[in-house]
Amino acid sequence: MHISDTHLGNRQYGIAEREQDVYTVFDEAMDIALKEHVDLVIHTGDVFDSTRPPAQAFKQAILSLRKLKEKNIPVVAILGDHDTPRRRMLPPPVLLEELKEALNFKVVGLKGPEKVQIRTKNGEVLVAGVAAQRGPARRQRLLDIFKKLAPVPSDKPTILMLHQTLHEVGTPDFDIELGELPRGYSYYAMGHIHLFKTFMLGDSAVVYPGSIEIFRRDEAKQPKRYVVLAEIKAKKTVNIEKIELQNVRPQLLKEITYTDNKTFESSISRLKLELSKYKKRPLLHIILKRVPSTAKKRARMLLDRSLQGLCLAYRVEFEEVIEESTFTTLNIRKTRHIDVAEMLREALKDRELADLAYKLIEILGSETRQDFYDEALRLVKNFYGLDESG
Repeated sequence: MHISDTHLGNRQYGIAEREQDVYTVFDEAMDIALKEHVDLVIHTGDVFDSTRPPAQAFKQAILSLRKLKEKNIPVVAILGDHDTPRRRMLPPPVLLEELKEALNFKVVGLKGPEKVQIRTKNGEVLVAGVAAQRGPARRQRLLDIFKKLAPVPSDKPTILMLHQTLHEVGTPDFDIELGELPRGYSYYAMGHIHLFKTFMLGDSAVVYPGSIEIFRRDEAKQPKRYVVLAEIKAKKTVNIEKIELQNVRPQLLKEITYTDNKTFESSISRLKLELSKYKKRPLLHIILKRVPSTAKKRARMLLDRSLQGLCLAYRVEFEEVIEESTFTTLNIRKTRHIDVAEMLREALKDRELADLAYKLIEILGSETRQDFYDEALRLVKNFYGLDESG
């Protein structure tokens, strides 16, 4: 079973119930492993949400993982960026590895690329992996790491575990391309991307199971969450199956454009009807567009009165047009901070170009070392399809 991005200890918006939601779904995932009689569980990073998780997060991890130990099911993990301390501190998942009497938990790639033989009930599996690579030189580091993780034995099932973003995912801020992965592994277990995605590299599946819960508003576009069951043999993925997690709390994103009081009240009535159909109270994100300043207070009062008891919590943003005589008109959502990436997308009217601009600002505004310029140049060449001579 492949699981990733569990973020134990995450308390979305500071809501205590959201922290417990994550523990509940994590325990459900471990129960699926037991029910399906899997030979091995692999976790591709971000076991915990921070490098200083709360005590309850450790307790839940131990309680859930101990059930696998009792059935002789080993668990192998790599470190994600949330698991990796900035200073020379002990990564939290390593503490789980130390509990050898209670858990069968192994961290791979802690100090660099690593291959280990894992003994399971149905034979040995070679598992290779490395901790999440970050920073402007990460692509070159990954290419060097891949050389060390090849060649792959041909006579047994093999798994490569990474916590990185593939170019094929579709975001401009990617780490590596699918075709650059070392060939020959039976299964490529990926983490870091919170949405389920799958690709093929020859006969082998390359899989992001996604996060076990919805941790950000933009993730609500994929309301279902999964773990992945994979059947593998030497150099080949025989079958993959995504298993839906049943205890995930629904999160809804709603946009309502204000025209007048009557139509606004009708929109809220329809929203109430939709919310009443959920067994588990959803977390609701509402974007209100073009609400006059004189109507904002009334709109909030109506929401408070209408949504009480129907959702765990709701967050509302007012979106309005701000006109400047010397600048392009931008749609800015009134939040506690300015979203520069969103402003660039609105100004340039080209999402990919805006994302490139934001990444270049982030890279070139940080340091003046040559490798930062090399990373920026690589992004630009890739975006415009230029080769080295171009």
